[in-house]
Amino acid sequence: NYTIQNKNFDIRRTFLCGQCFRWSEDENGAFSGIAGGRSLTVTQSGDEVTLHGVSEQDIPFWENYFDLGTDYSAYIETLSADETLKKACEFSPGIRILRQEPFETLISFIISQNNNIPRISGIIGRLCESFGTPAGGGYAFPTARLNVFLITSFVIMVGFHTTSYGRFPDLFNASTIIFECSATCARHSSPYKSCEPVQNQNL
Repeated sequence: NYTIQNKNFDIRRTFLCGQCFRWSEDENGAFSGIAGGRSLTVTQSGDEVTLHGVSEQDIPFWENYFDLGTDYSAYIETLSADETLKKACEFSPGIRILRQEPFETLISFIISQNNNIPRISGIIGRLCESFGTPAGGGYAFPTARLNVFLITSFVIMVGFHTTSYGRFPDLFNASTIIFECSATCARHSSPYKSCEPVQNQNL
């Protein structure tokens, strides 16, 4: 196990705030999820966060994923100079911005349109079961390199069922972005390389 001491890390607020959809909570408050093809269970007691069953070689990945190299106390101090932002910081402390894989983030964002968190989680879960590879008792998010056409088609299908008629042009434009992003990711040796080189005026 790997233990983190950080007063600015609330796992429940972070996982359930709507920025990610692959983490589930059990009856004891432990969260299990998959990111970057790796599975993990996370628990918290006070300011102590424990990553269970993590291998030593994967510690840098999770430190980056949870943005542990960023001093959130400094951000909070700066933002708190403004009374409105100070109230926001006090209202929901402990949320960290997860450094998620760009392709997964893009697909999840598109699927999230006109949806609620439980339904988004269910849709993404089925996407992973359909096209992802097994990972720690679950399924990793499908990679751009393996499933360009299938993932794009899946997102379009979901969009038809969840998007108003007026937003169909946006949906098809998004599918174009997905395809361009997928093609760029596919050229990298690792399926989890960033999609940042993609250039599209609509991004």
